[in-house]
Amino acid sequence: MARGSIAESARRGIHACGHMRAAAAHPIIGRVGPLATGHRRVLLGWGAVMGTLVAAAVVVWPEPRPDNVTRAAWIAWLAAFAAFFVLFWFSTAQPSRTRARRIALLGCETATVLAIMSLRPALGLEGALFVPIAFQLGRERRAAPSVVWITLQSAAMFGIMSERFGLDHAFSLFAAYLPFQLLAFFTSSLLAREERAREELGRLNAELLATREVLAESSRTAERLRISRELHDVFGHRLAALSLNLEIATRIDAADKPRFIDKAHGITRSLLGEVREVAANLRQDVPCDLPEAVRRMVRDVPRPVVHLDCPDGLRANDDGAAEVLLRCAQETVTNAMKHSNADNLWIRLDQGDAGIELRVSDDGDGTGDLQAGSGLRGMRERVAELGGSVEVESAPRAGFRVRVFVPTGS
Repeated sequence: MARGSIAESARRGIHACGHMRAAAAHPIIGRVGPLATGHRRVLLGWGAVMGTLVAAAVVVWPEPRPDNVTRAAWIAWLAAFAAFFVLFWFSTAQPSRTRARRIALLGCETATVLAIMSLRPALGLEGALFVPIAFQLGRERRAAPSVVWITLQSAAMFGIMSERFGLDHAFSLFAAYLPFQLLAFFTSSLLAREERAREELGRLNAELLATREVLAESSRTAERLRISRELHDVFGHRLAALSLNLEIATRIDAADKPRFIDKAHGITRSLLGEVREVAANLRQDVPCDLPEAVRRMVRDVPRPVVHLDCPDGLRANDDGAAEVLLRCAQETVTNAMKHSNADNLWIRLDQGDAGIELRVSDDGDGTGDLQAGSGLRGMRERVAELGGSVEVESAPRAGFRVRVFVPTGS
């Protein structure tokens, strides 16, 4: 094999990981954006507009009411309306962390609407407030209890209205509002299902991109093994030729020795040149770009929103340390997506003289009873093999905080 071929093989081996990283810059799955925050804002605005219009319509209704409405009744009716708005805001603008609290808030909303409809100023238009409640029920995973809930609150409205205005008026309200409630419920269910699917898709995409980084290192290792075999074949041939020429020079007449010694010198010079060139190419190894690898991993995470803080000049000279840090970051992102119910996740990388520090925190549920699962145990084992440390802190409603330190020996 010629010298240029050996050098080219060395360059391909050194830059194999770089080519893999460049390919990984284009995600296999298209970018996935978060939906939950947008849905909450739309629902909050929709509910506020609907409630305002219903209240205004009841107040300015032109037809006379069957009952004499006192000032105290109006105050009670408006207070109940205000209570519904407060409950609706808590249920949508600040989503509850536990299912029990969400159900409790929805139950209070339903009870408040029924209370509004039972007061004298009510005309039945207030039943429209059941529609945003049905939309919220669509976020729950179990459909059957939610449909029963919608049916029961509509039946309760029918009972209240039939007692106050008669069966015809009550049935017209029941027939008008029940289909809209079911439409809102199934629309919200489809949106929630799509959102969960997109979150799972983003998580799998992040794992795939992280795996690509590991495969890049495996590709480099395999290419270097191939280079070592080629070097053995080429250098072995040169050395065998050198040994043969020197042996012949020791056994022939003095007049013929210079010719074989000159050949040996030529082989030696050629061999040294090849060694220098290959060694120079091997020294051109580029450290793993850890910040870019982490950016690609979190780029398509739909939720939580990832806030990444790492200097562009950070370099992990040890590929083993870079892989461990990348895996730790991937594990924390996966946990935040699947378990923490967090809206935001902060990832920070810092490089010091002794090594690289990874800090991750979120604003999720947190826990007072932290138990190490397989993911956390795997992180500790990986980091311990490199002489590093892992610290995990959590508290109820205070999220999780993870600190990983890996020595790199600068």
